[in-house]
Amino acid sequence: MVESFQPHIIAVTESWGNAEIDDSELYITGYTMFHKDRPLDARGGGVLLFVSEDLGAVEWLPSTKFPEQTWCRLCINNDMELLVGVCYNSRNKSLFPNNDELLQKLINEVSNKHMLLMGDFNYKGINWLTSQASETTAQQFLDCLEDSFLTQHVTEPTREDSILDLVITDEPDMIDEVKVLGHFSSSDHNALYWTTNVAVKKVSTNRLIRDFNKADIASMKKELRSLNWNLDPDMSVSELWDTFKKTMEELLNKYVPVKKSNTGKHKKAIWMTHKAVKAVRRKHNLFSKYKDTSHPAYIKASCTARKEVKRAKRNFEAKLSKNIKKDTKSFYAYVRSRCKTKVKVGF
Repeated sequence: MVESFQPHIIAVTESWGNAEIDDSELYITGYTMFHKDRPLDARGGGVLLFVSEDLGAVEWLPSTKFPEQTWCRLCINNDMELLVGVCYNSRNKSLFPNNDELLQKLINEVSNKHMLLMGDFNYKGINWLTSQASETTAQQFLDCLEDSFLTQHVTEPTREDSILDLVITDEPDMIDEVKVLGHFSSSDHNALYWTTNVAVKKVSTNRLIRDFNKADIASMKKELRSLNWNLDPDMSVSELWDTFKKTMEELLNKYVPVKKSNTGKHKKAIWMTHKAVKAVRRKHNLFSKYKDTSHPAYIKASCTARKEVKRAKRNFEAKLSKNIKKDTKSFYAYVRSRCKTKVKVGF
């Protein structure tokens, strides 16, 4: 599977690791391995997480002591990180009597972070279309996901007619589609495969972009109205699209000028007021002066800056929500800008 798909991340549940199995026996060349064997020296269980060495994964430890889980942290931007975890929810109540409560506590802990959690959750009888479950513990788990505003992406059965293996993220657009690949080796569960969309740091570039603020829209509309498309009814959809695309590109070249892009240029947050910017600048100046975060002047300036930024953001968001019926464009543009997943429409 690794040679066929060359995935960046591989998660395995029920790894059956123990103290007698050396890490070198499980190691895959080119990957950093994280694992957690079943505690109590009990047979079975355990999880493995392999992450491509190019991603620079670092182990992350949650405070919730769920028994069979392992996590890593990936830096996807200077001020942003993605938590990737795998867990196995054993239904053996004699070994793990509090698994359901601990799993819900774990979900609550990671729900306010940018995260991807996968694994065998072992909850039968959940109807993901109606958000209802036939068992009390499964319904509590489902309610926990909904209360935490998390999205579960698996829609096809992974073991017989049940969806036991799940993929959970904090943003609905983070995963396009989860493909069920079928059984591998001696496992009675289907393997899952998917692509994850994450935002990356923007780098400075000198490419040219269209300056629609200076476009001659009136002339473009006039020429569009005068066009005689005269399309052949026997043309395929692809040929029709190519004709339309070529015509629009010619009009863009004719009526829309180009300018240098500002990609990579630092801009202040849209909610920052002059007072907030001034407070943050004063904090930076005081740090440059004293080089000491414990200096009373810096502590006071830092506290003031933090309050001003919070106040500016709160007032900006309140204004957006108040005017949502009059200005929906600004509201949803701001919501999209706060998403860590960047989804693009392809051609």
